[in-house]
Amino acid sequence: MASARQRSGDVKVIATSALIVLAVGGLILGGILLAIRGGHSPACGRLTVGSVDSIRTEVDAGPYFQSGGGSCGFILALDGSDIVAYKIHIPGSSCTVKPKGDGFQCGGKLLDRSQLRQYPASIESVNGIDALIVDLRTPADIARDNSTSSTTG
Repeated sequence: MASARQRSGDVKVIATSALIVLAVGGLILGGILLAIRGGHSPACGRLTVGSVDSIRTEVDAGPYFQSGGGSCGFILALDGSDIVAYKIHIPGSSCTVKPKGDGFQCGGKLLDRSQLRQYPASIESVNGIDALIVDLRTPADIARDNSTSSTTG
């Protein structure tokens, strides 16, 4: 038969272990909730998408979604002979723009290209290759970055 002293020690060990398990579980739950809710998505920046030649080959087959990471996705397409990067959200609408054949739809409705917003896109030489650069920053971020670079340069 266990003495009162041993039982008291056992209770302390069990209680301490239970508290540690609950604390670790709380930390894990907190991490999961933070990851799911996300807080703030990472800021979207200037993205080097790839070689203009390979992208042109792909967009010749039709528009396609390109991930910029986090919530920074866009659709690459041709507008005439230019490669453009369309935003996947239309201001004032909750639907997501999706490529549909050579066109676009949002919430099941076909869209005219004039309804779509674009990210600034340019072609720059990167390591001797003509690369497509898409600027995913907000206009406010672009203005802030431009004012910072002009005052520090």
